[in-house]
Amino acid sequence: MHEAPSRDRGDVPRPAPTQEDNDCGHPGQTFFRIAEVSRIVGVPTHVLRYWEREFSVVRPSGPRPTRGLYRRNDILMLLQIKALLYQEHFTIAGARKKLAALRHAGADDLEMIDSIRDELVALRRLLE
Repeated sequence: MHEAPSRDRGDVPRPAPTQEDNDCGHPGQTFFRIAEVSRIVGVPTHVLRYWEREFSVVRPSGPRPTRGLYRRNDILMLLQIKALLYQEHFTIAGARKKLAALRHAGADDLEMIDSIRDELVALRRLLE
């Protein structure tokens, strides 16, 4: 009997995986196909396609948009949608509103940070 030759990949240094890498596939991977995303998120592909239509925050793209490749932030958003729907028992409309409120709260935080920065710059000018 013949054994298949083993492939020596060598010692290629890889960056240390982060928690985000553990949640979303292989370290350094930029784009994910829908089958991979389905496995990571834990829902069938038809559910992902439905969520794409229902939630404007999920828009697969990639080098060739017709392939529908997902990025890490898409996967994180899908995980958040899944948590809202399956764990917190929101309706689709309720989950949409919750995501919009979270985005709005993030915008308010940015405005507050900008105003604090402006005040600090003004104080620095007074001290100079």
